[in-house]
Amino acid sequence: MKVGIFTPVHKVNYGSLKGLAATIKKQSYTNYIWLILLNGEASNEVKNIRAQIKGIVDIELEILVTSDTGNVGRLKGICCQHLINLDCEILLEVDYDDLLHKDCIKEVVKEAEENEEAVFF
Repeated sequence: MKVGIFTPVHKVNYGSLKGLAATIKKQSYTNYIWLILLNGEASNEVKNIRAQIKGIVDIELEILVTSDTGNVGRLKGICCQHLINLDCEILLEVDYDDLLHKDCIKEVVKEAEENEEAVFF
């Protein structure tokens, strides 16, 4: 199952984002794509983000930019639709300041396979 990890970012904190990138790179489950959605103040940071996390992650990474500064639900919807269009079957939101245990994605996939009706919050 392909997993789509998405991180909406309004204001960039490079230290936190690099920490998240390092924990995504260490995942034991490797069939995923990471999407960063930049909006608001962060919308001009694409080159800087790529430069900051280059060398940390050698994974499939997408960065989208939107001028939409609407509600958070609409921004998450943009992420979800983009990942569904990339054939992701599981969508996992992580905040830029989150850190993931090395088996996080593996455990989410395992639970989804065992419980087809599972929904995580």
